[in-house]
Amino acid sequence: MEFSTVLRRRRMVRAFSDRPVDDAVLRRLLRAAQRAPSAGHTQPLELVVVRDPAVRRELSLASWSRGARPEAGALTVVFCGDLAREAERYGARGAGKYLYMDVGYAALLFMLSAVDAGLACAFIGDFHEEHVQAALGLPPRIVPVGMVIVGHGDEAPRPRPWRPVREIVHYERYSPAYDWSGRNLPPRREVAGGG
Repeated sequence: MEFSTVLRRRRMVRAFSDRPVDDAVLRRLLRAAQRAPSAGHTQPLELVVVRDPAVRRELSLASWSRGARPEAGALTVVFCGDLAREAERYGARGAGKYLYMDVGYAALLFMLSAVDAGLACAFIGDFHEEHVQAALGLPPRIVPVGMVIVGHGDEAPRPRPWRPVREIVHYERYSPAYDWSGRNLPPRREVAGGG
């Protein structure tokens, strides 16, 4: 499938049929997730594939989502990050920011690959973190960032309007620019060769 078609077809699906996901297709999706970039190539990604209905029900109890539910679809993949891998290199910024971006990149690659394979998926990010950790037996340093339900869609998701590009793209500076002159900003550092 053309990449532009994958992007157009990507939607959050909340209703799924009972058809299973082929193991070879799942392995391909997991490999795609692994190819995501990470800060300093720290590779914090940890994935837990859950097919067991009892564990998926437990994930549903941990979720506050009113739409997509972790027990829907053929399986749920819990996208996690290893805090130690990010913090070792980048300290608190790595653990508090880069970890979530890096794992989010992986989830998006997984979801786009699922669409390319003719599957449907939905991302769930609203859940009680420690409840998910306990349900999956994760050590405290492995943080769940999101759950992706994947399977064969049983609904035609309705297209939703996108904000116009002209509203979200700014050139050179944000417009209208915010006045930061009253703030006590750290001094600017000189950049080598920058003059």
